[in-house]
Amino acid sequence: MVTIKKFRNPPRSLVARWNAELHLASKLQSNDAEALGNNKYIIRVLGYGHEFLWGHESLEPHYFLVEEYLPNGNMGDIIYGSQSVNWSSRFLIIQGLAHGLNYLHEQNIVHMNVKPANILLDSDMNPKLTDFGIARTLKQPMVEDENIAGTVGYMPPEYILEGTLSMRYDVYSFGVTLLETISGMCRDVPARHHASVPWAWNVRESKQQMEDLFDRSLYKESQLTEIKRCLDIGLLCTQFEPGKRPTMAEVLDMLDGKKQLLATPKQPEYTKRRSQP
Repeated sequence: MVTIKKFRNPPRSLVARWNAELHLASKLQSNDAEALGNNKYIIRVLGYGHEFLWGHESLEPHYFLVEEYLPNGNMGDIIYGSQSVNWSSRFLIIQGLAHGLNYLHEQNIVHMNVKPANILLDSDMNPKLTDFGIARTLKQPMVEDENIAGTVGYMPPEYILEGTLSMRYDVYSFGVTLLETISGMCRDVPARHHASVPWAWNVRESKQQMEDLFDRSLYKESQLTEIKRCLDIGLLCTQFEPGKRPTMAEVLDMLDGKKQLLATPKQPEYTKRRSQP
């Protein structure tokens, strides 16, 4: 089975996204064995095409991409849906996502749209990043972007306020997604839909025990230390200043336990402003 993404009579912006996905697919899908191992967390594009079909009054262009079919939906189904996915599986998904983003960054590619809906899951619950329509190849560590693109809630403050684009954009989006993955285990359903960064900071600073927050069927008590560490990693990834966020390579080392936390997370600036009278 395959998935076919169709663009019927699209505006120029969607045609540009179609071309961008094709370009990146050709760049990322290598026959090199090592590269194939590294990019297994990236969706595979199997084919593409376009044709002209009669519309209401004239011929209309139709574009399509053929991608591998992934049967287990997306990460949003885990966080906000009814799937009871335990912490062990959630952690493996987060690790896979970190590997995928690190691979992209090694190719100087910033995805710019990392969010649960764009993380698809295969039959073994391995994550695969999709939707490369607004991804960019950066020739410099930091550039100014006049055309703001992305999803509100996953875009970092320096990009929203100043149009500053770097690999730390994806790090911020990853951090939000990681924190949502943790909050998605809350017993209280409304808590799963709170803004994840302020929620995570409040959890970290409160005296409430994590055991009282989460559905006990989704984790073992021995995993609480790992969950707390991931909460701190998520907060580090969403620090207000991009230079204070880790790289994805450093995130991987922290997730794997190869490296201690690089710093103690500080209260997010926007959380501070919200709390002021």
